[in-house]
Amino acid sequence: MADFVPNRIDRDPVIMKGVTNPEFKMIAVIASALSIASFILFLLVISAVFAMLASAFVLVICLFSGVFILAAYKRNKPRNYVTHMKHIYIERYFKIPAPFIHKTTHFRSTRKKHGLSKKQR
Repeated sequence: MADFVPNRIDRDPVIMKGVTNPEFKMIAVIASALSIASFILFLLVISAVFAMLASAFVLVICLFSGVFILAAYKRNKPRNYVTHMKHIYIERYFKIPAPFIHKTTHFRSTRKKHGLSKKQR
């Protein structure tokens, strides 16, 4: 049975082994940083051409291994789980608000102000 079309439009596309586009971008940033570090390390040891080839190989290995590791971590978890946890981590430690609602504490505090308290019922 096919999914309802608006539900499929709202979701991030799955790229490889259940990893979505924002999660793949996160893996690509980490793999690029490791590739640049390996290029600098290889540049000290071997010539520039071979260092570039070796760092490209490191980039491809990091991308594929990152996708497989993240897919294993996400097993039996909802789509965008890692992205949401990243936003919650950033909100908790860097005080930048997440782009979605994940707390109910604000609702409880405003409900006491505007609604009936237990004493009034």
